[in-house]
Amino acid sequence: MKKYDRARLYSRRDLQERGWTKTMMNRHLPDPDDHRDNPFYKCAGAMPLWLRSRVHRIEKNKGFIRDMERANARRAKTAKPFRDPLQTRREREQELIANYQIEGMTDPEATAARQRAIRQARDEFAPADNFYG
Repeated sequence: MKKYDRARLYSRRDLQERGWTKTMMNRHLPDPDDHRDNPFYKCAGAMPLWLRSRVHRIEKNKGFIRDMERANARRAKTAKPFRDPLQTRREREQELIANYQIEGMTDPEATAARQRAIRQARDEFAPADNFYG
């Protein structure tokens, strides 16, 4: 039973993208305004939907604003800083190479071999032959 046009409604995913948590949905929007069949999983239950005008009105409520500030503070505490995957890989490779023990080589030879390995690890197109010489 479709009561409203879909363009006038928010889904759970839409609300989460707006910063809502599940607890906030349960507290401030306990009853959905409409239900629709799930377009992604036919065997799943109907999707609850809420009117945009109702959501916008609730988002201006002092209690909701307080809950949103708390949720944002929790997100800020638990957020991990972005780490460049390439930089992380380079650091790990350098650590592995620096700690690798080359048997049968004197310290200066091992240091030179490590330096060559680091240079080679930086350049993915470097030829692998003549590694030790």
